[in-house]
Amino acid sequence: MAKTVQKPANFKDYGTFKMNKKSRGFTLLEVIAVLVVGGIVAALLVPFMGSALTESQKPLENLKRSTGLSSDMARLIGAWDDVFDDCLNNNNSLDLDCVENELKNNLEDPDRIDLEAVFVEFLADNDNGNEEYVEQECSDDCDLVKVVIKGSDSPGEKLMYYFNVEQDI
Repeated sequence: MAKTVQKPANFKDYGTFKMNKKSRGFTLLEVIAVLVVGGIVAALLVPFMGSALTESQKPLENLKRSTGLSSDMARLIGAWDDVFDDCLNNNNSLDLDCVENELKNNLEDPDRIDLEAVFVEFLADNDNGNEEYVEQECSDDCDLVKVVIKGSDSPGEKLMYYFNVEQDI
């Protein structure tokens, strides 16, 4: 016994959907158009995605390098008192070659760091009406030693620190 379901009074029977010959699917022209558009989009995206993937490591490498330079400079600042005591001459002047060698000995990997130490002073420059101070190299009787470290694998990055010499003598 099959049950029959009564249809509501306001139900309109439109019949079943029958495909006619005109709506059998996509035409060949439509398929080709979609493939051409997809090919153009893919051709534009592939080079962009390739460069994005290969260059995504550069910021991490730069951060690692700069962190290495910062930790090397912190190590040099911490070792300054010992270096200063070791490199002081009999006449209470500082030997810069000794300073450079002693500071390099405090680095983890001295071959990847270029280190330079020079005596400097700041002089007032009143030529343009504004009082500005200009750094100049000077002889052994200066109060400041400027230490600059640069990564040999990244020549554009450098850190510098000024050590007060007079205060320590």
